[in-house]
Amino acid sequence: MHIESISTRVVDLPLEKPYLSSLGRVMESIGHVLAEARSNEGHVGIGYAFSMDNSKLPVIKAAVDDLRRFAIGKDPFTVKSIWRSMASNAFWFGPGGLMNFAICAIDVAVWDLLGKITGRPLSLLLGGGREAVPCYRPGFWRSTPTSEFGAEAERYRKEGFKAVKLRVGGEKDLNSEVERVRAAREALGNDIDLMVDANQAWSAESALWVGDRIKKYDPFWLEDPVPYEDLEGRSRAAACIDIPIASGEEEYTRRGFLQLIEHEAADIFNLDLERVGGITGWLSVSAFLEARNKPFSCHLVPEIQCHLLATAEKGVTVEYMPWSFGLYREQPRVRDGLMVVPTGPGIGLEIDEAAIKKHEVK
Repeated sequence: MHIESISTRVVDLPLEKPYLSSLGRVMESIGHVLAEARSNEGHVGIGYAFSMDNSKLPVIKAAVDDLRRFAIGKDPFTVKSIWRSMASNAFWFGPGGLMNFAICAIDVAVWDLLGKITGRPLSLLLGGGREAVPCYRPGFWRSTPTSEFGAEAERYRKEGFKAVKLRVGGEKDLNSEVERVRAAREALGNDIDLMVDANQAWSAESALWVGDRIKKYDPFWLEDPVPYEDLEGRSRAAACIDIPIASGEEEYTRRGFLQLIEHEAADIFNLDLERVGGITGWLSVSAFLEARNKPFSCHLVPEIQCHLLATAEKGVTVEYMPWSFGLYREQPRVRDGLMVVPTGPGIGLEIDEAAIKKHEVK
């Protein structure tokens, strides 16, 4: 058995509702580079890399098209060897960076292919046993005024979520940032966890000021309050703010996470599937963190990362971001605040070919 081919398509999925990103852009769609790995026996596995900047999609596709030579002709059960070959080839441009996104698309496709070949869901293929994992719903975007928080909170409650994330960091007046946290807590009540994400918007001094004033609203965590480049400021924020600090979504390697640990710059470590290079990279980084007794959460790509979290001892939660759900015929389910891990082979969700063709970019 071997991987006979890997094909790629660019798919631009429209968002249900436009939102204002942390970069100040109004987002109306999310572009994907979809990779499909086909075995000589006819099984097909899928993976993807997405970008919030669609102008980068041709570059990602070119990288995926180049790296697929390291998988074609190989036994899919040598997936880790395939990953190492891709990572070694991409090292000149990294470690990390855009090449990790391309590696992710192929790596996930091969793992999904293994699930299709064995007839097992990824969670069981990786040794996990949980049927559902904790999740949270990102919401309350910067473009959402506090006057709409009540209706939005009610929608999340009806959808079954027990945890919701609020975006801050877009207000010039720090008092307005505190007001957003207060309004979100009031809208959610005390029976739903509230995550607060500043998207690296504040100085360390501002983070300390806001952190001291929002702790009474009992945030589950405060995410990335200080810019990525200011490691000393991040360390200071984690030491002085009486709220757990979540960080790490910008990291690509174990070395990056080790730096966060050594500087005590986070309490909960965010793993981004694309940046760590797919499932194989995720397994390496998560094992690294668990060996150091560090809790971690999953950033984006919930339909894949829920399988991974089902294997993890120190995994905290997965971000239920629906940006890529348009690729599938059905959406992953949430039950009593938990994301149900799909039980079909591989990822466990069927591709919606009609939707992909509708939104494919030629």
